[in-house]
Amino acid sequence: MTDATAHARLRYLRTSPPKVRQVLGLIRGEDVDRAREVLELSDRAAAGPVRKLLNSAIANAESTLAIPEDELCVKSAFVVRILLT
Repeated sequence: MTDATAHARLRYLRTSPPKVRQVLGLIRGEDVDRAREVLELSDRAAAGPVRKLLNSAIANAESTLAIPEDELCVKSAFVVRILLT
């Protein structure tokens, strides 16, 4: 296994950060197959956008880093909220 990481970013999601953090907590540390399964079965509204984000990160890893999907896991997932006044 390599130490390379793939990134994906979701911006301007109109859902509160605590609700998204709950969904991210379900998949953090899981392999991608298990994370997809958890997101498919979740009834949370934030699970859909997080699933799309996960699929984007997987595609980034496969295309730019040439890492097969079966070797990937969710290393970290977090929410950042920035308010500009």
